[in-house]
Amino acid sequence: MEKARALPELAILSTPANADGPHRKAVLTAFAEALEVADVYEWQSDFAHEPEARGEVNGLFNVLEARGFTVDDSLRQRITSCTDVRQIGTWTRRAAVTQALDGIFD
Repeated sequence: MEKARALPELAILSTPANADGPHRKAVLTAFAEALEVADVYEWQSDFAHEPEARGEVNGLFNVLEARGFTVDDSLRQRITSCTDVRQIGTWTRRAAVTQALDGIFD
């Protein structure tokens, strides 16, 4: 149970592979424990952050486009390769109020 609380993504992702095995009750109990902490857990794996980061990146590009900024290939690559949701959020907030592209990504 401690592992499920410490790494809920592992418990959740491994449940389908192990739920029919000899330790079914323990697997399902760990799954339930993991679901309880999933809402307040800071996900650790890049896999878990990737969809959220992609959504944030799309939002950033929308703000940049609406503000009339031109994004070159180098900057586009920098933005799309970023998986740090907090960093993307910082760039998005800056993009909403900053007059120059340099002031967003320094």
